Amino acid sequence: MLTIRRLYVYIITLVSLEVVLWGLIGLLRTTFATGAFLPGAELLAQAMALILVGVPIFALHWRWAQQFAAKDEDERGSPVRALFFYALLGATLLPAVQNALALLSRGLISLARDSVSYAIVGGSQTLIDNLLAMLINGLAAAYFFVQLRADWAAFRQAPLSDAAQVFGEVRRIYRYIWLFYALLMTVFGLQQILHYLLGLFSPSVDGIGSALHPLMNGLALALVGAPLWAYTWNLCQFALEDPGEETSLLRLSSLYLLVFGSVLAVLGSAGVALDVLLRFLFRDIFAGELTQSLRGPLSVGIPLAIVWAYYQRWLRAGFNAQTDSLRRSGFWALYRYSLLLVGFVASLIGLMMLLTFFVEFLFSPQQVWNNDSDTLAASLATLAAGIPLWLWFWRQAQGQALARSPEGTEARRSTIRRMYLYLVILAMVLGSMISAIAMFYTVFVALLGEMPAQFWQETLNGLQRVLVFAVFLAYHWQTLRADGGEAAQALSEKLEQYPVLVFYTQTEGFAPALLQAARRAAPGLPIAFQPMEQGIPPEADLAQAVVVSSGLALNPPEALRVWLGSFNGAKVIIPLPVEGWHGGWSLHSAWAAQTAQTLRHLALGEQPRPPAGNSAWQTAAYVLAALFLLQVLGFFLLFGISLVAGF
Repeated sequence: MLTIRRLYVYIITLVSLEVVLWGLIGLLRTTFATGAFLPGAELLAQAMALILVGVPIFALHWRWAQQFAAKDEDERGSPVRALFFYALLGATLLPAVQNALALLSRGLISLARDSVSYAIVGGSQTLIDNLLAMLINGLAAAYFFVQLRADWAAFRQAPLSDAAQVFGEVRRIYRYIWLFYALLMTVFGLQQILHYLLGLFSPSVDGIGSALHPLMNGLALALVGAPLWAYTWNLCQFALEDPGEETSLLRLSSLYLLVFGSVLAVLGSAGVALDVLLRFLFRDIFAGELTQSLRGPLSVGIPLAIVWAYYQRWLRAGFNAQTDSLRRSGFWALYRYSLLLVGFVASLIGLMMLLTFFVEFLFSPQQVWNNDSDTLAASLATLAAGIPLWLWFWRQAQGQALARSPEGTEARRSTIRRMYLYLVILAMVLGSMISAIAMFYTVFVALLGEMPAQFWQETLNGLQRVLVFAVFLAYHWQTLRADGGEAAQALSEKLEQYPVLVFYTQTEGFAPALLQAARRAAPGLPIAFQPMEQGIPPEADLAQAVVVSSGLALNPPEALRVWLGSFNGAKVIIPLPVEGWHGGWSLHSAWAAQTAQTLRHLALGEQPRPPAGNSAWQTAAYVLAALFLLQVLGFFLLFGISLVAGF
């Protein structure tokens, strides 16, 4: 109920404040409007109505919010209040920045003696319009920033409190949203500037002054975005002094998105640029069109290449700062296999495009060369962009996975690596199925007496696609099997070196169930069962782990108590019910598997994991994953049917 009340109060406060602010801005704009910009009665009435309705609603709800926060520390430190403050700062500062951009853009275009209607934003606005919007939103932002600082001052007295952590996480999200916004503005501005400057070398551009507004818009974007990006990025960097900031999942995810997105854009731009150069070599475009055709990919690729090079360094530092080796290797694997997948897809598409061109060229060389040389250029450009990326990261992945070391074993057992291999295998199986169906459909139509016009071309294209899919399928399937064999061997070697001793009494009948579960979860694990009535065996000190029931752990015999006190290995308790004791005992059907999994983790040098429950959210996630997989399969099925049926 408290969360619902907080949502109501803060949402109404935010909405009513925005109503008041823009009503006030509209009223002041109508007051100071002159000449051709004189407003009508409707605009003035609208502004007055917004203020009249918004002010009492905002005042009432903001007073409630402040009263609740003053009386209750939990209220002041609630996530809803944190979201309200930072959402409000964004809702007021963003319009201020946009109006500053409009003001600067129109000013630069006016200096170039061009029409201000070409401004990237606010082409129909006036100087007073922008200044009023900046002033009113700036005052509102300043007031609520003071209120936010008052809350932060209270949290700094207990920096590890839940409220401080909640506000810190929301502030981190707020900063990275601004970082993305400012960086996007800066990159787009640089793209516009480069696009214009490269156009100066193109014979198709008629002079410098004919189209200066793209340059002016680019300058305005860069002049507003670059300082904003520098300020925001410095805030993010200064925050590295806070505990947990460098290893923050949000920071790493943001850096990963910046790097991965810029990589995709740079590769796409490089592919387009190579395509243009190859078409020039094939004389598909003339020398006068070369510079004009290269303007787009170069103006996009150069700024984003700088972003890639800069943030990749910080992403690597964030990965290496992870103290948990498993988490660190997982981040590196995600980065490596994401780019590996991009390179593989590009290489596969380029290869199929090239083979399709050769098949068509085989039957009508002159016609294909004259009309479809751009297909050859596109396929070669795609291969040139995809193959180096794929081979580079695949070589790294294979080199790590084939190493005879604990790191190599972990790399082969990596969930991300197995997901990549299974995803490629799934795509290759579906691709080969669809291609084979289309090919056999063409053959059967011909056998039934309706020979297609391009029978041999369609058949050979279908065959080459089946062969390409089959080759990549066989290669990745063999890699997956080799990983499984190496992993099984390494697992067996580790398990064989981890003897386990299990103590039990004659009245406890868990030995057969535990032995069966251990054979399934940890085959090859040397496990010995010792009846407690026979005392401590001489070889007990050789054990790496000891297992006892909860009954023996609570009431151990004297000999077992003394021996356990001097035992330095791992101690595992089987959570069976004990008479006179109450606790979270496991079900009879679950404790054996849980204990066997615990022994497996210990033998592999891993931290034992708590048993996972089947929560409603987990069940829902499984259902959604199954539905998504069905949609993917349905898409491939419909795609194959469309190839066969021709619709």
